[in-house]
Amino acid sequence: MNFQQLITFLEVAKRRHFRKAAEHLRLTQPAVSAQIRGLEEELGVPLIQRNPFALTPAGKAFIPYAKQILALTEEGKRAALDSGNSLPEEVTVAISSGVALPILSRLLKYFRQEHPRARITIRTKKRSELIRGLREGEVDVGIVCGIPESRHIRSRVIHYDTLTLVAPADHPVARVPYFPLERLADIPLLSLSADTEEQQLISRLLGARGIDPPVAVELRSVEEILRMVTLGFGPALVPKLALQGAENSGIREVRIAGLEVQWPVTLVVPLQRILSPGFRQLMDDICGIYPSEPEE
Repeated sequence: MNFQQLITFLEVAKRRHFRKAAEHLRLTQPAVSAQIRGLEEELGVPLIQRNPFALTPAGKAFIPYAKQILALTEEGKRAALDSGNSLPEEVTVAISSGVALPILSRLLKYFRQEHPRARITIRTKKRSELIRGLREGEVDVGIVCGIPESRHIRSRVIHYDTLTLVAPADHPVARVPYFPLERLADIPLLSLSADTEEQQLISRLLGARGIDPPVAVELRSVEEILRMVTLGFGPALVPKLALQGAENSGIREVRIAGLEVQWPVTLVVPLQRILSPGFRQLMDDICGIYPSEPEE
């Protein structure tokens, strides 16, 4: 078994076509077929049914292992290159929501000043896609809200965040110094989509207190919510971290009495990753840009 066989197998499985895989890999179709046959002979089972095309049960089962072998090989190369105390030259960071953007802005500023040669790629993914990207080697570091339960990752808390109520400056909610928690059930709120982890956390926190605010509009990101609040569309509950560095003219922040709850913003990395000194330094730098202890 060699790496090219694995690469070819994954490309054929992805495109579900020998010729299209051959074109993408810049190989002849006979060469692709020969590599697949060689891999099947070594494993002792058929991986692909030819006519019509279909992955066999063995082929479906082998895909995650082929991806992991290639990911670990690439990781080994990086570990060898990063065996000193220098930081990795290329890092892919994925965020699961807009709440991580203030953290990433600080991180990117740090790298520009201290490690200008490091190339940082930022991707936005759904939480499930982010965890899968870590597992399959597509993502080096993730930043998520809460602590994901997954046996494939390890996590470190970056920061503890709180909820705050924001409203247009001319809205009645903005005229009071604090807002009673129970009154949230009476006002329509701008809300994140129900499939975002922030909104799931907010719903759990409020639901535990018997509060289910009406939803005025559902939006995809915290940034969209803040923009809509600025335009006067109504109040919203948002993570306090999202207000840092944002243009908040026209917005009033109102303290919610009775909702002094904090949750972690977390750094996640693949569990199987070998943590070289350079990569450990990267993790320490990310975790150091905000205090991780809950505020009193």
